[in-house]
Amino acid sequence: MFKITILFLILSFSQFAIGQLDIEKYAGKKYRSFYKAVSKDSTFVGCRVLRARPNKVTGVELFFKNDIHYVVSFTKGKLDDGYTCESKNLRGMTIYVIHYYKEDVYQNGYCKCTDSEKARLIEPLIKKVELEEE
Repeated sequence: MFKITILFLILSFSQFAIGQLDIEKYAGKKYRSFYKAVSKDSTFVGCRVLRARPNKVTGVELFFKNDIHYVVSFTKGKLDDGYTCESKNLRGMTIYVIHYYKEDVYQNGYCKCTDSEKARLIEPLIKKVELEEE
C-alpha cells in the first residue's frame, strides 16, 4: 500500500511539473520555440489565432486543461487570413508579450522590453463568445 501511495505521488508531481511552463524566458523570442514547448505539454488543449482586424494576425491564445491560458502577442502583425496556430509563417514571428491567465483572472504579463514599456503593459481584455445552442 505504501509503494502505491508513493507511486501515485510521483505520478501526480510529474503531471504537475510537465504542465508548468517557464513563460518568462520566451518573451522576446520566436514563437516557434514557445509553441514547441507548449505542444509537448500534456495539459495543452488547443489554440486560436487572434486578429486585430480582418486579415491581420496579431497573436494567438493557447488553452490548457487546468483553466490556464496564455495570450501571445507578436511584435508585428502578419497579413493573411488562412493562418492557424501551427502555421510556419507564424512560428517565425517574434513574441512581444505573453499574458498569463488563470481561469478568467489576469495573472501577469511578460515582455522583453524597457521599464517604461513594462509600465504601460496593460491587461488585455478578451471578449468571451458564448455559443448558442440550437
